[in-house]
Amino acid sequence: MHRLKTLIAALGLCLPVAIIACGGGNKKPAKTTHDDSAGDAGSEEPSGFGGGGGGGADGGGSECTGFEEPKLDEALMKIGCEMKDMSAAQGSVDMKDKLEIRVSPFPTKVQPGAIAEIVVSFVNKSKEPLTLFFQINPEPHFTVETYTEKGKRVDLPGGNPPPFPKDMVQPQGAEPKIAKYTIAPNGYGKVKMNWTASKMKWDPSKVKGAILDRGYPRTPAGPLPKGKYMLRVITPLVGVFEGVEHEVTAPKIPIEVI
Repeated sequence: MHRLKTLIAALGLCLPVAIIACGGGNKKPAKTTHDDSAGDAGSEEPSGFGGGGGGGADGGGSECTGFEEPKLDEALMKIGCEMKDMSAAQGSVDMKDKLEIRVSPFPTKVQPGAIAEIVVSFVNKSKEPLTLFFQINPEPHFTVETYTEKGKRVDLPGGNPPPFPKDMVQPQGAEPKIAKYTIAPNGYGKVKMNWTASKMKWDPSKVKGAILDRGYPRTPAGPLPKGKYMLRVITPLVGVFEGVEHEVTAPKIPIEVI
C-alpha cells in the first residue's frame, strides 16, 4: 500500500509536466489570410519562422513579416520596417531559386486611353523565410515605363521639362533609406498600380509639392496608338544579383492596345 501511494503521488506530479511539454510540440505556424478587396485590416501575422528580427534599429518586427501581404508598398512604410543599419542590403544575393517576381496586367488588352491595373507579386519559392530589402525615400517607388515592340519609350514627353517657377524653391528628394519585409515560405507580397494607355506631357500645375527624385510631373496627353507594347516595372528592390538588363528589379510584361 505504501508503494502504491508513492506511485500515485509521483504520477500526480509528472502529469502536468507531460502536458506542458507536449502541448506545443505539434502546433503549426499560423497562416495569415487576406481578402484583397477588404485590405489587410485586422489580419494576423504568421508565426513559426524567423528572419524578420525585432523592431527598432534593425527593423523587421512582426508587422514586417507575413504569409500573404496584398499591400506590400504600404507595409514597407511602417516605421518598424525601416532599417538604420543598411549593410545587410548592400550585398548581391542570387535569388534564382528563392524569389519569383510576377507582373500581371488586368486586362491584357485595353482600349486607347484606358486604364489597366498592374499587379507585381514577390513570391517566396523556397522553404525558408525570405527577407527582401527595398529603398524608400520616404516611400517605396514602383513605376511603369512603356515601350514599343522595337524598344522605343513612348510614355515620356518630348523635349526637356519646363523650369521650376522662379518664386518657389526647387523641391529636394528625401534621403534614401532601406526597409525590409520577410515573406514566409510559399508566401507572397503584392503591389498594385494603374497604367494608362496614353501619351504624356509635362504638367507644371503639379510642381508644388512634387518629390524631385520622381522627376518632373506628367499627365496624360492623348491615347496611345493601337498596337503591342512592353511594360517595364521599376521596383525599389535592392541587394539582389542580376544582369545588365535588371531583369529582377525591373521585370517586363507585354500588353496590347486594341
